[in-house]
Amino acid sequence: MRRLLRSNAIPTFIPFATLALLFQISSFSKAEDPSFFSCYDSANYTSGSQFETNLHQIFSYLYQNTPLTRFNTTVSGEDPDRVYGLVQCRGDATQDDCRICVNNSATEIVRRCPLRKEAVIRYWGCALRYAGKDFFGQIGNSGLTVYAFPLDNMTTNAALFNERVAVLMDNLSPAAARSPSKLATGQNTSLNNFKFVYGMLQCTRDLSDNTCYSCLQNIIGDIPSCCNWRSGGNVYTDSCFLRYETYPFSNLLSVRSNTKKHE
Repeated sequence: MRRLLRSNAIPTFIPFATLALLFQISSFSKAEDPSFFSCYDSANYTSGSQFETNLHQIFSYLYQNTPLTRFNTTVSGEDPDRVYGLVQCRGDATQDDCRICVNNSATEIVRRCPLRKEAVIRYWGCALRYAGKDFFGQIGNSGLTVYAFPLDNMTTNAALFNERVAVLMDNLSPAAARSPSKLATGQNTSLNNFKFVYGMLQCTRDLSDNTCYSCLQNIIGDIPSCCNWRSGGNVYTDSCFLRYETYPFSNLLSVRSNTKKHE
């Protein structure tokens, strides 16, 4: 389900200007707002409870152990206070970028979803999710999809541009699903001196190939309705995201190359 607004006041459509800091390749400012978060309308835990202790333990573990591999899952405690946690940093994030993003995510997810037993938060640099139940391998079902695009940057040949975006995303999605990192980046060839289009897609690495592919196909299907005619676009969900631009926005992308890269 696609919604314009949730009770946490995160809009489904976000103007590009409000996300300017998010789109810096190696910038993870402590002041930046998340591009996406959801508290899942979950039950509350009690302050000072064993659940809260276990939650902080998974935050500590993920902060210490994620930057080297850019992905980690962990479990802390025993039922009924067991907590499952997952963090994934973007494929081109440095260890320092990842560490900062994980720390910010742990701080902000507690602030934005106080005492909630399940929550997810996503920045451009990383995503963090926890729950009092095993969610590993499952697509998050918060029901919220967030779109971001440049409001005043329209393409002059929308039909051709949309075609190039669709071809690129359709080519990258199976590559991302098969990749161990669940990440693919690439760019299409130019056509009649048309601009190149650069793209990135990624799922959280706990998903199977088929589940990742399904997640990506769902958000690719949203591009015409959310970002039509726009020269750039982003679609974020709990478990996967995509981005496309007319410039190489990541150091995994090379200028004027038709190769696809997989981490």
